[in-house]
Amino acid sequence: MSQADDQKLIAALDIGSSKVSAIIAREEDDGRLIVLGTGQRESRGVKRGFITDMAASEFAVREAVELAERMSGLTVEDVWASYGAGGLVSDVANVEVELGGHPVEQADIDQLMTAGKDAIAARANLGKMRLRVSDEAQSGRPAIAQLMISHPNDSGLAMDQVTRSYATPHFVRSVEVRYGGKLVMNAEVDFSISENPNFRFYFVPNGEGELDAKVVDNENLEFTARVKLDSARLGLASVPR
Repeated sequence: MSQADDQKLIAALDIGSSKVSAIIAREEDDGRLIVLGTGQRESRGVKRGFITDMAASEFAVREAVELAERMSGLTVEDVWASYGAGGLVSDVANVEVELGGHPVEQADIDQLMTAGKDAIAARANLGKMRLRVSDEAQSGRPAIAQLMISHPNDSGLAMDQVTRSYATPHFVRSVEVRYGGKLVMNAEVDFSISENPNFRFYFVPNGEGELDAKVVDNENLEFTARVKLDSARLGLASVPR
């Protein structure tokens, strides 16, 4: 934070699920801390230790810090932050924006923030799959199944209209589905298929078993999904013992 008359100043911030607290203190020569200002606001956008609304959480933090600044008459530039949660994670997104020769403006920063959030959200959903089989499936008869894959399938040829840069090629390369260990569908594909591809296919479930799907992309990342078909679902009669 900003120094006033070479004082040893400390600003601290505590973000919780119920409240957000800020404090500004001065360290004395003997190590004691003298509180100069405090601020407290009801926490927003935080539930059970997880941030659910970044904008609302930021607003609560700003309000708490502003109260502490007013009381102390000082301006906070950086703080020691405390945040208790069960699973804090962070990610880095490399994005660019074309300036066209003009100085950096707030609109450019907003574009970068939007592009970064979109990139991180896409990575968070990468490889998530849903494998479904028709409720009308019967043993020994063709049944329809559907495999949905969350994947950007970037060809590397399209320019991002926000960042004016080209994405690194990243696409699904192969799809393999087996039932009870037997291959029922196999496809070698490339970036020509759409983003978040969706496959429908028929297979014949001969008795109980598991339908297993494996997807591999051009970065050799593997994603799997499985659905179990038991006797009740296939309409098989139970055998008396």
